[in-house]
Amino acid sequence: GGYYAPRAAAFDKRIKACIALGGPFNWGANCDNLPELTRTAFRVRSHSASDEDARKLANTLSLEGVAGNITRPPLLVTAPPDPHPPPAALWAALAECAGQPVGEIAPAVTGQPGFPEVNLTREGTALHLAQERFTVHFANPPALSWQVPLTYGIEGVAAPNSFLLREAKATLPNEVPEDGAVKLNISDAGYYRVAYDEPSWKLLLKVAGGMSESDRVNLLLDAWAQVEAGEQPLAHYLELAEKVTDKDQLAVYDQLIDTLTMINRLLVGDPLRPRFQQYGRGLIRPAFDRVGWQAKPGQPLPLTLLRASLIRGLGTLGDSEIISSCRSRFDQFLDDPRPIAPDLPPAAFAVVRPFPADPRVHQRHSPCRTAHSP
Repeated sequence: GGYYAPRAAAFDKRIKACIALGGPFNWGANCDNLPELTRTAFRVRSHSASDEDARKLANTLSLEGVAGNITRPPLLVTAPPDPHPPPAALWAALAECAGQPVGEIAPAVTGQPGFPEVNLTREGTALHLAQERFTVHFANPPALSWQVPLTYGIEGVAAPNSFLLREAKATLPNEVPEDGAVKLNISDAGYYRVAYDEPSWKLLLKVAGGMSESDRVNLLLDAWAQVEAGEQPLAHYLELAEKVTDKDQLAVYDQLIDTLTMINRLLVGDPLRPRFQQYGRGLIRPAFDRVGWQAKPGQPLPLTLLRASLIRGLGTLGDSEIISSCRSRFDQFLDDPRPIAPDLPPAAFAVVRPFPADPRVHQRHSPCRTAHSP
């Protein structure tokens, strides 16, 4: 897929986006840099009679004159010591296609470890930026910098803005009212974390309820990253979580449930764990009460998936009614699976499985082990 995916994207306009995993820009030009095992695999899989025949074939596999035709968003995944690092020619072709300085941005993103954290601070109507490497429990990391393509939205302005953060520090060109919220990384499209100063964060909390699902998830991820890095207390994340759980959005609840589950594991043996579980149940139980056990006619797929996530999350957090209902439904499933919605048995089993003291757990598990079909 590293070579054929971008080639297909260059010619087939039905393709909406492209991911290329460490592929070559020009097979022939890169042959001598490949490990011997890779060269042998290419010869065998290409049905070439000899290494020379394989080289002749490799010379025909090139994106030169082709990459410039890619008009859909490409994601190129590579890292040293990958034997197929995208050369400058590919970056140049993508830059010509996109009309953006891809060649300036991409080398740092693909060639150095980690990713940036952008700090946003307000000074009156001015917005100041500073970048550093995001780390967790990594004392004195090597100083690294990126050219970070930013997107940001300003409260009351419909169109998003863009800005290329080239240096360690910069000031955004906009003047923003002191009471106007500003959010970086619109739709969670950028590869960076954001740390907001206290005034900016408080303004974001006021407007979080009106944000899109992707922006809500992005804010949750930024907030949790700050907690993991020890820059903010857990309350920083939970205060935001309380603001964005008013809608039944799968991605939002998946992120929240994953985080609550992680914290719940970390609190094993801690006397505060029951209180945390009670709090976590209070966050996600209202959504389950809205979604319910049974799907309504015409219910969209995301709500079906959300129901299963909520059941698992509430079971993990010790919701006694959910646990009891899961046991009952799984027992019913063993007797006759037809009346049970197909999304419920996996979720129910995920909840009842952690209770090995119940001898029926093995009974519930054995049909899965002996099933003749997926």
